[in-house]
Amino acid sequence: MRTIDSVEKKFALARACIVKLRPYYSAAIYRMVPVATDEILTLACDRYWRCYYNPTYLESVSVLTAATDVLHELGHLLQRHENRCTVHGLEHGFFNVAGDFEINDDLREQKDLDLSKTAIHPKHYGMPVGLIAEEYYKLVMERREEFQALLDANKPGFQDCGSCSGGKGREWEYGDPSGNARGVKPHEAERVRNVVARDLLNYARKNPGSVPGDLERWADEILNPKVPWQTMLRSSVRRNYAKRAGMSDHSYRMPNRRQDFYGEVIMPALVDPSPGIAVVLDTSGSMDATLLAEVLAEVRGITRDLSPDDGVSVFCVDADATPAQQVFDPKQVKLLGGGGTDMGVGIAAAERHRPRPEICIVLTDGYTPWPKSQPSGMDVVVGIVGSKDAHVPNVANYPVSLPSGISLPQMDRGPDKPPEWATTIYIS
Repeated sequence: MRTIDSVEKKFALARACIVKLRPYYSAAIYRMVPVATDEILTLACDRYWRCYYNPTYLESVSVLTAATDVLHELGHLLQRHENRCTVHGLEHGFFNVAGDFEINDDLREQKDLDLSKTAIHPKHYGMPVGLIAEEYYKLVMERREEFQALLDANKPGFQDCGSCSGGKGREWEYGDPSGNARGVKPHEAERVRNVVARDLLNYARKNPGSVPGDLERWADEILNPKVPWQTMLRSSVRRNYAKRAGMSDHSYRMPNRRQDFYGEVIMPALVDPSPGIAVVLDTSGSMDATLLAEVLAEVRGITRDLSPDDGVSVFCVDADATPAQQVFDPKQVKLLGGGGTDMGVGIAAAERHRPRPEICIVLTDGYTPWPKSQPSGMDVVVGIVGSKDAHVPNVANYPVSLPSGISLPQMDRGPDKPPEWATTIYIS
């Protein structure tokens, strides 16, 4: 006869089994909230990390099988399948199948686990292994009628995994975490993912070959997201542009639409100017000329989209700043200078320029001092051209006590960290 205590104990043993076999999942496994229900056939999970289980099913399987089933549901959560399905506007039933393929493809290869014999696998349907859910989704949609029939029949392995796999909340789910309905909110889930990724990579370093390569790549992507610098640069400039755009001001360059009312007193008009953009360019010899040209082309493409009639004010900077060059094409830029570098001088020159730009894009290799405070009325986006790994603490800033008469040999300065008040992007 089944008892509540025995089923709860089985779930607790399954979690303990996971922690023993995969200790790097500990932070996530114990954030999952177990919920017993007869509304589902096996296990499922909602987007708030509640793990629903059918007591009869759980009692019928071994602890290892239950642990593997829980790991499957955790896979949907860690891989953000709910978000990926929603963002791309995919049909959640088919994406659930695709997500199962992505997860089970990995679990089947881990011999110390016990994936249920009814669990679906891409090989069963003549599909290649090693793909991501979006790629499997495309293959599933090419055979839509076949998979629709399997879903409609609720065949073993095709049961709904819950909103953790995509789509709206199911009627048997509890909904938003509140009161006694415990759960993990989205911002908390991101912290859990980061902890799991960190623990996984630490475990992999201490136990070489113990963690599947695709899991290591997942963890590295969580902690060090690979976003193209072009995307980041466009996003940063557009965000600052949107913030500045719409800041109405008065100007005497246009007549006030109510000037007839004021008579001889000339009144300014209310205008909504496009934010001006300046580029402060490091022209020291250490800059990569080819990459610099590519960055300039990207900057011009951004400004052409935002304000096609306005050029870009370019300041070439070494130890001093050259006069502004108003350019409409990257090929028009004349790279002047070539001595020491002080990008603070260039930022100050952009701040003095009239009309003063609201957005300043600084392109440098980072070997420069920076202003202590943000320039007034101007947002700064810093593009570090080169490797992010080069930006280590500047050893010249560390105090060293030496006996009288002894001095250290002259050392090259390390790159200074860009200021916190600027948006920093690494370009390589």
